[in-house]
Formats: sequence, C-alpha cells, structure tokens
Amino acid sequence: MRRARLLIFWLCCLVPWSEGINPGFAGRITKKGLDYACQEGVATLQKDLPALTLPEFSGTYRVKVIGNVNYRFYRLNIRRFELFHSTIEPVPGQGLRVSISNALAEMTGHWELKKRWLKDDDSFELKVDGISISVVLKLGSDGTGRPTVTTLDCNTHISNVDIDISGKWEWLYNLFKSKVESAFKTAMESKICEIVRTSVNSKLQSHLQSLPEPARCPTSGQ
Repeated sequence: MRRARLLIFWLCCLVPWSEGINPGFAGRITKKGLDYACQEGVATLQKDLPALTLPEFSGTYRVKVIGNVNYRFYRLNIRRFELFHSTIEPVPGQGLRVSISNALAEMTGHWELKKRWLKDDDSFELKVDGISISVVLKLGSDGTGRPTVTTLDCNTHISNVDIDISGKWEWLYNLFKSKVESAFKTAMESKICEIVRTSVNSKLQSHLQSLPEPARCPTSGQ
C-alpha cells in the first residue's frame, strides 16, 4: 500500500497544471520519481498480461490435389510473458509516455485438422518476441481535486511470431503456418492494448480515487 501511495504522489506531481489548474503551483519532477512510477506500472502489467486471453483461430486452406482442409487452433494458455526494457518520460500538455521494448511471450495450445478421411490433432507451442508497447497516460484532476488518469493512446507492435506444430501431417501444416501466425500477431497486438487500458482504468484509477483528503492533488486557488 505504501508503494502504491508513493506512485500516486508522483503521478499527482506530474499533472499538466496548465489545464485549468492553478499555474502558481509547481510540482518538481525527478528522474528517480519517474523511474519509480515506471517500475510500478510495468510491475502491474507484468501481473496482468499473463491473464490475456486470445480467441480460437479456425479457417480453411486449399491444398492442391486434396482440396480444402479445415483447421482450428484453440485452448491457448500463456505460460510466460516477460517485460524487459521500459522507459518513462513526460509528454508536454498531456502526461506521461511509458515505452516497453523487446518483450516476449510464450504460450501453448491445441490444434486440430480435418479433411474427410484425414483428421489429426495435438498440442502446439507459440513464441512471440520483439513486442513493443507505447502508452500515453493523460493526467489531471476532477472537481474535488482528486487526481485522475486515463489511457490517451496505446500502440503495440510485434516483430515475430513463431508457431511450432508437429504431427503426422507436418508438411501440410506448414502450408498455412504463416497465415495462422499472422492471425495470432494481429489478435495479440489488439489484446495487449486492451489489457493496458483495463489495468489503468480499473486498478490505477481506483487507487487514485480512494486517496484520503490530505493526499489529494491541489485544486485551483489552493
């Protein structure tokens, strides 16, 4: 709880005072404070991202000679999600930008393949690396002086997705492997930002709104 309150204090000091707040108030931004806020924010995401859920993927791929083959990838489970390098910096007139680079994720799941007489199923492993996340947090305060924080912008880019499928028809799976990897990449980029927004709006904002009176940010005229 003490660490959470310290984080909130630093966020409070980073409010863009030019937006309707007493310009005579000066908040000192220190490198140590920024680094601490970054560490706490990333630590929260580190706990939330492994709970990320992805939809199952299914489709049809046409193979010469044998025709259409139906496939499905489902029951995905994230077993590892690591956020390695992160930075935080003020964004003039807005708040803070948190950037995470070179993150990686590993997950497992099941697949099945059907083609009339042909049917196969097994498990698979998926590795995602080169994950970059950029989040802009808009900081402010409400009418009572309580600090507020919202996600102004979020972008995620994934450099590489590699799925490892094995089985009796491995040559057949490899024909549509890139198509499935592309689908995973698109879904994960969207879902990661969804988790980020939820984490900020529910957890961090909840901490800010529960602050006792003495810990509130100053309002106009104070």
